[in-house]
Amino acid sequence: MPGMTDAKFTPPVPTTPSDCQFEVLRRTMAGLEYAILNPEAAPKVMADLHDELVRAYVEGDGGKAMLEALYSATNTDQDLFPHGRELTYLASPYSAEGETKLRLEKERFEQVSVVASELFRRGTHVFSPIAHSHPIKEIGGMLPGSFSFWETYCRRTLLMCDTLTICQLDGWQDSVGVKAETELAKKFGKPIRKLDPAPILAKWKADHLYTETGEDRWHVTTYRRKA
Repeated sequence: MPGMTDAKFTPPVPTTPSDCQFEVLRRTMAGLEYAILNPEAAPKVMADLHDELVRAYVEGDGGKAMLEALYSATNTDQDLFPHGRELTYLASPYSAEGETKLRLEKERFEQVSVVASELFRRGTHVFSPIAHSHPIKEIGGMLPGSFSFWETYCRRTLLMCDTLTICQLDGWQDSVGVKAETELAKKFGKPIRKLDPAPILAKWKADHLYTETGEDRWHVTTYRRKA
């Protein structure tokens, strides 16, 4: 996944005219939202947006040069607006069947939580339907784990996100949910990326100690960072 291999996250610069136009539009909408929520900053934000959009139009490259300049700026205060970071929908497999159902769903929840945490650390804003919903399902009300139950929720949240990131945990290729989310992202015109979680999970395991207590389905996993 471009831009997600370094310790410091750097947003990937779009290359095609359509991707550039999409990113310019995304940043414009985020800038307008920021201006609405921060009236005192609205005049500067609107002036910056006007200058950048005119520049993108005059240069005739869909905004590619403008985006490259923004992404390469070392001073984040020079960015177009404070909330220009990408919000990605982190799709991952979850549901399982058989005797290992509970443990596998718990493991997938924990793994995608680690990946989401790392992406947050690198500067990407993340929505993970599994990391956000598993505790609600298990602790709050024993809700179904099937995609059909959560589909409307996933559809609405994906629509609000900028991109779809497919977390390639074991089983992702056969996941009904991941397949449906991918098709929705295509329908909504969202850029789609794939992320191999193995390096992130390996580093996390090397840095942490964990133990499990209890024999019932509510067994607790305790994690602590190695000294």
